[in-house]
Amino acid sequence: MYDSKYHYDNNFFHNPIIGDDFYIYQLGELYSNEKTAFKEHRQRCDEISLILSGRGYFYSDGKKIDVQPGDCFISFRDELHYIENQNGEPLRFYFCGFTAKSQRAEKIINRIKAFGIHRIECSDAKNILSAMIDDTWQCAPMSSEMTDARLTELAITLLRHIMTGGNFRIGCEFNAKHPPLVYQITRYLETHIYEPDAIGRLEHEFNYNYRFLSELFSKSMQKTLRSYFSELRMERAKEMLDSGKSVTETAEQLGYSSLHPFSRAYKNHFKICPSKNKER
Repeated sequence: MYDSKYHYDNNFFHNPIIGDDFYIYQLGELYSNEKTAFKEHRQRCDEISLILSGRGYFYSDGKKIDVQPGDCFISFRDELHYIENQNGEPLRFYFCGFTAKSQRAEKIINRIKAFGIHRIECSDAKNILSAMIDDTWQCAPMSSEMTDARLTELAITLLRHIMTGGNFRIGCEFNAKHPPLVYQITRYLETHIYEPDAIGRLEHEFNYNYRFLSELFSKSMQKTLRSYFSELRMERAKEMLDSGKSVTETAEQLGYSSLHPFSRAYKNHFKICPSKNKER
């Protein structure tokens, strides 16, 4: 899977570092000396990388994202992923591959994933990853516990950076006319489209009161949170019906307690009953 022109440190897949919050499978530093590619593979675990020098491209499920020194790149388990240099320039980065062990860690990683952001500038990440690598190499006392604690710190740091609209270099990933928090809300709702109570969880997920989130969203998007989420769900309902799913199955998957409220919502949006949509 790995090109011979890359240096690969500390693979623990057969004997992971086990902490209270994480299983850690990879930890170290990668670099290339010339133009080459880190071959396409499906991620076996979640991974955080920090670019130290050089420029290149990280690909995630077909999306090409340029990276440069200071960028932190997050890829998630089961994504198709590969890396290549830019114009033959050597690329060097720290990396850590892991999966969540505790419910707390799983919640943190899922919240990061929900935002749909892979690349972010975070100056604190370099020091945290460097300390994790040093501890592991030196086999210091309590190194496993310290590495696990630092990975928790890193994950929380990245999540907080994202939630507070930290330094994004989003390019095609982010529409700059909307505040980062609005983008994060839209990604959260898109990810939780089958959960009718997702709107009610925004306050808890983003640590802002609902009135503030609602006013910010309405001002930026020219529509309310509830109307935006309803539109998302109805468009998904139409896709499901068009693909051959029954009205009952569609309503159930979207979390409706019965057919009546689903049919009413669908008719309000499309001016046609869902059963008539099936006949068209």
